[in-house]
Amino acid sequence: MPPPCPHCGYSGPSLDPGTCGRCGVVFSRLHSEAARKPDVVLPIEAVIPEEPDDAPEVQAAEAEAPRTENRWALPLAFGVAFVLNSTGCGRLVVYATASNWAHELGHASWRWLNGRSAFPTLFFTFYSQPGRSVVFTLLVVGGLFALFVWARREECFGLAGLAVLFFVAFVGLLALPPAREHVLESFAGLFGEFWISTLWVLLFYYRFPDVVRWERLRWVFLFLGAAAYTRILGVFWKSREDMTLLPWGSFFGGDGDLDRLLSAGWLVPFIRRTYFMTALVCGLLMAAHYLYFEWRLETSPGGRLARR
Repeated sequence: MPPPCPHCGYSGPSLDPGTCGRCGVVFSRLHSEAARKPDVVLPIEAVIPEEPDDAPEVQAAEAEAPRTENRWALPLAFGVAFVLNSTGCGRLVVYATASNWAHELGHASWRWLNGRSAFPTLFFTFYSQPGRSVVFTLLVVGGLFALFVWARREECFGLAGLAVLFFVAFVGLLALPPAREHVLESFAGLFGEFWISTLWVLLFYYRFPDVVRWERLRWVFLFLGAAAYTRILGVFWKSREDMTLLPWGSFFGGDGDLDRLLSAGWLVPFIRRTYFMTALVCGLLMAAHYLYFEWRLETSPGGRLARR
C-alpha cells in the first residue's frame, strides 16, 4: 500500500503515479516546497515624514524666542507695587522689607566696590574698619573673576557682563579720594534703593544657571524691585513742595544719610535733583528692557506662533 498523502492523508490508489488519488497533489513538488527555507520577514519600518528645509531654523528661533510673560509681567508688577504703596500699611511693609534691603545693600556695595568690608543686615550695615582692606579687595576681585568664569561656562552672558561692569566700577573707584568716598557712602543708601531695585527688575529678563533656580526666584525679585522703586520714587515726588517729607534722620535716631550730605555741603535742591535724575535713568533702563523684549516677542517666530 502506498504511503499516505502528506497533504490530505489519503493512502488509496492514484491514476497518475506520484500523485494523490484524492487531492491530486504532486508528491515531488510538495517535498521540494517543504524543503525550501521560509522567507525572512523583515520588520516594517516606521515612515518618518520629511521635515521642510526651514524646520530647523523655525525650531531654533522658537527656542530663542522670548516668552509671552515678558509682555505682562512688568506692568503687573508695577500695578501691584502702586496699589501696595498707596496705603500706609502697604508702604510700611515695603519699607521694612524690599526698601531696607536695597538701602543697606546700597551702602554695602559701595564699600565693597571701594575694597572695604561690609556686612548688610535689615536696617543696618556692619563694617570692621573704615579704610580699604587688602584682604577684602582680593576677595572682591576674586569673587568677580569667579562669577565671570562661572557665567561664561554656563553661557549666561548677561551675568558675565554684570561681573565685568562691577569690576570696571571697582577699578574706577580706586582713584576716588577717601574724603569724597566717605561722603558718597552716605549718598549710596538711597541711591541703592533706586539702582538695586532696578537691577532686581532687569534681571527678570535674563537667564541664570539652572542651579540658581532663577526661573521661580526671578518673579520674587521682580515684585520686590517694583515695590521698592515705586516707594522711594513716591517719597521724592511728594517732597517737591515740602522738604520735610524727605527721609531725614535714621531708623535708630540721630543723623541719617541726608543729614550727613547736608553737613558735607550738599544743598536740598541739589540732593533732590540728583536723586530724581537717578530715578529717571533707572526708569528709562526698565522701559528700554521692556520695549526691547516686547520687540523680540513681536518679531520672533515663537512670538507669532504664540499669538495664533
